[in-house]
Amino acid sequence: MWLSVVTAGMATPVAQQIPFSDSFENYTNGAIVQALTNNGWDASDPSVVVQTNAVWDGTNAVIVPAGTIVSNAIIGAAVTNVWTECAMLMQPRSDTNGASIDSNAVVAVNLDAISTCLQAYNPSNGWVTLSNTVWGGVAPAVTNGQWARVTTYLNYGTKQCAVFLNGQLVTELLPFINTNANACSSFRMQGDSTTSSYLDDFSIRQTYPSTLTNDWNSDGITDAQEIAAYGYLAFTLNVGPGQTYTTIQSAVTAALPKYTINVAAGTYTENVTLAQSLAGLTGTAFAVNGSLGVGPGAVVFVRGLTSCGNLGISNAASLTVAGAVSANSVTLGSGAVVSVGGVLNAVSLALASGSSLTASGGLSVTGSVSVSSSASLVVNGQLVGQDVSVAGALAFSPGGTLTCTNLSVSNGVTLYLTNVTVTVSNLTIGTGARVVVVNGTVTADGMTLTGSFTLDQNWGNQGASSQLPYSDGFETYPAGTPLNLLGFRGWGASDNGVTVETNQAYGGSTNAVGVGYSMTLSNRVASAGASQVWTDFRGILCCDANDEGATVRSNAAFMMAVTTNGYLSVYNRTALAWDVCTQDVWGKPVASVGTGEWVRISVFNNYATRQCAVFLRGVLVRQRLPFINTNLASYSIFGMGNNEINAAYLDDVYIGAAYPVSLTNDANQNGVPDAQEIAVMGDVFTRGSVFVLR
Repeated sequence: MWLSVVTAGMATPVAQQIPFSDSFENYTNGAIVQALTNNGWDASDPSVVVQTNAVWDGTNAVIVPAGTIVSNAIIGAAVTNVWTECAMLMQPRSDTNGASIDSNAVVAVNLDAISTCLQAYNPSNGWVTLSNTVWGGVAPAVTNGQWARVTTYLNYGTKQCAVFLNGQLVTELLPFINTNANACSSFRMQGDSTTSSYLDDFSIRQTYPSTLTNDWNSDGITDAQEIAAYGYLAFTLNVGPGQTYTTIQSAVTAALPKYTINVAAGTYTENVTLAQSLAGLTGTAFAVNGSLGVGPGAVVFVRGLTSCGNLGISNAASLTVAGAVSANSVTLGSGAVVSVGGVLNAVSLALASGSSLTASGGLSVTGSVSVSSSASLVVNGQLVGQDVSVAGALAFSPGGTLTCTNLSVSNGVTLYLTNVTVTVSNLTIGTGARVVVVNGTVTADGMTLTGSFTLDQNWGNQGASSQLPYSDGFETYPAGTPLNLLGFRGWGASDNGVTVETNQAYGGSTNAVGVGYSMTLSNRVASAGASQVWTDFRGILCCDANDEGATVRSNAAFMMAVTTNGYLSVYNRTALAWDVCTQDVWGKPVASVGTGEWVRISVFNNYATRQCAVFLRGVLVRQRLPFINTNLASYSIFGMGNNEINAAYLDDVYIGAAYPVSLTNDANQNGVPDAQEIAVMGDVFTRGSVFVLR
């Protein structure tokens, strides 16, 4: 006898939808199969009937006398993968030449009379006796009068099939007889022997039968699951002395996708190209003395590789390396994804657009590291390199380190570094680019910054101007840093003795800037034509020995000093004299500035009216104070000088167009802070005890 799955039925029964199954238990004994068309059945002769004498299980089965055919019509147009299963009491053929083949069939199997083994038809070499399982074991034998369970897997995408006998896989990747078949349409069983055959428990479905539980390699994945996933069993090919394959590439060439290549320890002098996906290229400790490449779209897992020459991962390919590996140049094509479980050591590393590399154990590159636009490099631990160029994303695990000679951040890129220590000799930040550091440390170009801060394209430009709004609490700089090294943030000083110090600081902070005798500091500001600018800072201000105040600078908008008796003094251009602020704008007394006292100074510059307002300790002490130089059109510099023996200190500087929200004093109790009135009107207006906005 033989059975086949075909693409065209022999009669016109009602075709059955997939999934369909029939155990024949619902029919009466003697029911003629030709009459069971409502369930898709048909037969070539009325002698094909339901009977009870020989059954697989239950009470009923179908007898197929010699020379007759039983079939079932199937609707499988939208189904790519089909599983059929049935129990058959098969009789061997009376000759050894095999059955004739229906050209519409996709698979045909037959019981060989001599070997009592299943046969399958291969379009290339005819009937093939399946005496062994796919993995090399002895296939089940079927003797006269013995029931057997035959399962077929049909893949209409690849035009290949697989056959199981009693749950054992006996053939895979068997080509379709009719390679033009696009869908399953009929199942047939034909009795060609002189003795009747029997059919029971027929099913057709898209999922593999639960009865297929064999796991040939005990990997926890059944043979049926592998067939469903790949169309074949995912074998392991062994490489090494005395093995079937002596080179890695020969095994890779022989392998199918999802195979595993197991490599014995040693060094293999060859170039290896992994052109297809593999379940693994594994071993204990092997090295490739040559290049290793992963082809486009291939997905490969590697374990045990210690080193190779050039490592190339093509476009859209994926490579996972367990453990550490060393290579010469490492290049990732567009969309490639690489994950390295240990340290990746390389001479150079280049990530193309859209690619990503995760180095879980760290990254050590003696040459250049290039991260292209939209690429991503993630490092768990440390990255050590020579020249690191970032046009995409670079991320570190908390506590990570980046050490290199040259670090370049391309135009428009924002590099985020959280809890990372960066040590570079030269840091270059492109136009519009930023390096945002959160709780980290950056040492570059002889400067060390600690804490949370943002570096921009002005890094390395000691003549840069700060941008509004600007603030600096000096907390990110180490003690002893000369202000002259902070030119990238707009700072400058007359002497390197103007430094960041820790012996004096405002509030709960740790750092402030100390200004010694006869020294000055300044901050260059690019105000972009802002018509209103607020300057707010904390300072320990030394008394001027000359009660007349400091020498007036004709190019200034505003100047202030502290008299020998501790009062704030501002220069009034209209009076051509220093105005000592012993009272505020409402005539209330103003306390003098004590020796060593941190005081808050806030100054409002209005470049439309050429007037100033001054707050001391948050209290408005002067308003509508004329500019010294009435030709000034914009804010350009903040300066501070010390003419006394004792050091002066500066902390918490803010320069911006918006008034400091911490200026909350509301002297006239109208619900509007004085600073807000100053920002809107330029003054607060009083009449008697009533205060109104004017």
